Amino acid sequence: ESILNTSQNGIITYEAIRIKKEVTDFKVVFANEAAEKKIGIKNSSILGQSFLAVSEGVSKSGMMKRYFRILESGKKDEFEITTQRYNAERCYKIILARLNDGFTATFHDITELKNYQQELQQKVELLEFTNQELEQFAYVASHDLQEPLRKIKTYAGLINERFNDSSESFAKMYLGKVIQSADRMGILIGDLLNMTHLTRENQSFVETDLNQTLQNVLVDFELTINEKKAVINHNQLPVLECIPLQMNQLFYNLINNALKFSIKDTCPEINITETRVASEEIKHYTLNHHLVYHKITFHDNGIGFDPLYADKIFVIFQRLNSRVEYSGSGIGLALCRKIVLNHHGVIYAESRQGEGASFHCIIPAKQPAVKIAKV
Repeated sequence: ESILNTSQNGIITYEAIRIKKEVTDFKVVFANEAAEKKIGIKNSSILGQSFLAVSEGVSKSGMMKRYFRILESGKKDEFEITTQRYNAERCYKIILARLNDGFTATFHDITELKNYQQELQQKVELLEFTNQELEQFAYVASHDLQEPLRKIKTYAGLINERFNDSSESFAKMYLGKVIQSADRMGILIGDLLNMTHLTRENQSFVETDLNQTLQNVLVDFELTINEKKAVINHNQLPVLECIPLQMNQLFYNLINNALKFSIKDTCPEINITETRVASEEIKHYTLNHHLVYHKITFHDNGIGFDPLYADKIFVIFQRLNSRVEYSGSGIGLALCRKIVLNHHGVIYAESRQGEGASFHCIIPAKQPAVKIAKV
């Protein structure tokens, strides 16, 4: 009794009242101090009392049938009820368990938890609505911006082509800068549009052969690979449950990154390898230990970067190199990070200045709790 009285949960034990072996009611044989506080009745006034007498309206609510089932089946029952007390609505979670010829009811007040869950749900709904608005804005803005940008490039290009006055060469220089800026803005809008696509939930995970994904991307880079005399090596890649388009974007951006940041007068070499992730590494990155993970590594012999910036490079619009020397919007690696996160994985980079870079993508073989389509 002393131990039970230290509990924050209300505990009341009932014993069956029988007439000719048939249960007609229950009487209170024990109630701890927490129960006294929660129901606002002194223990001395309810001990030995009929359940129907203590709990008004219980017969109308159908609760009595629940108690009979507990006594007959012996199975535990859990449920929530809402009551009015002191002109306020309170919510309780109740657990019923059979005890000899009766049952024990354990209950605790979950009103604050329910209020918090309701507030949280409202905030989630508001956040979802805001995200939808932002996505619509980004999508529409990207498309609306494309048309005036196309006109800027077209008319600036026409003027540049027809401007033949050598004494006004500065005008051609200015027009050249306009065209360069328009080109860069076009890339930026396209990359932002790709980023908004990643937030959509209507894309399906399907079993995808990454070997085929790699071959498709290498076809896209065929001219660049030939121009730079690049060498692409890879071992057998796995079949993963993923969103094919996003996985194609991941491979495209990482290979493009390796080709772009190659050392001048050095043939780029890119090695793409796959290994099974050990349990220690799964634990280190707090991943789901019930899943099998594959690590896809993209290693190059390019210019590399300072290890201090290993996290910064995945932040949107962050650049470590001059835009003049290396083109790009600063979105590519942020896009890669978003894709890997969409696949419940982890991406990280390792490098040293002038010694190439390695990008590691840890992705589960099967996605957790998703319906998988086959292609």
